[in-house]
Amino acid sequence: MWSSLQAWIADSDLTSGGVEGGHHGDLVGSAKKVVGERDRVDAEVEQGGLTRCGNPQWSGWLPLLTRDVVLPTLVRMDADVEKLNAVAAWAVSLMESLGGAGAGLAIAVENLFPPLPSEVILPLAGFAASRGTFSLAEVLVWTTLGSVVGAVVLYGLGSLLGPYRLRRIVVRAPLMKVSDVDRAEAWFSRHGSKAVFFGRMIPIFRSLISIPAGVERMPVLRFTLLTAAGSTIWNAVFVLAGYFLGENWGLVERYAGILQKLVIVTVAVAIIAFVVVRIRQRAHGRLVA
Repeated sequence: MWSSLQAWIADSDLTSGGVEGGHHGDLVGSAKKVVGERDRVDAEVEQGGLTRCGNPQWSGWLPLLTRDVVLPTLVRMDADVEKLNAVAAWAVSLMESLGGAGAGLAIAVENLFPPLPSEVILPLAGFAASRGTFSLAEVLVWTTLGSVVGAVVLYGLGSLLGPYRLRRIVVRAPLMKVSDVDRAEAWFSRHGSKAVFFGRMIPIFRSLISIPAGVERMPVLRFTLLTAAGSTIWNAVFVLAGYFLGENWGLVERYAGILQKLVIVTVAVAIIAFVVVRIRQRAHGRLVA
């Protein structure tokens, strides 16, 4: 089963869920044909041949568009697919060696290194469960345990940092004020439990929310139970999606990626707004601790 799964991953298109007849593969194939023409097109362009290309198909603006826009886009698409395939192959190797525990280990690592996409690992684990590699209950238990273990490690790092060290860092940080920490602590004391629970279901914040919980020394038992509850919901959604979608499990990553991009854009806008406000305050002499 595992050898056939690995072969399927090697040939599949994760970004399209493997259900569009390999459209991306067709595009990459087309790109490779374009590569064969690139040197000739570059020579034409360098000779001022935007309108002197030997083939009318490449006349006018098309050579520059192909060289500078289309080809780089297709290459990036191919790189993204290879990256996702590498993550999937790594997860498969863990599950092949350790069974359900391998899925749990992959998720524990994903918690410590957020760039690893749980949106690939979890549906793949569900797909493996649908093939009878291990039971659905087994993969849910192991992935939730992996989530808790990874979160507790980050909680420990936050606890080692502590509020005192955090304030010392903030004092030296540009555009930051100690009062920012005071407000964050006050907010977390009121909403910390909700933040930990719901934060486990938001991309990127799934991992990061454990650090302020550790800094504020949230009771370990409460943190563990909230993390387990939130992680169970998140993991179950993606594992079950992979279980029922079967070979089309890659669809999950495509739509989950939209959510992750929305989160990234929101965070980026918030950071930019924060920096702009603080720069203006400094310019008017109002940036005080």
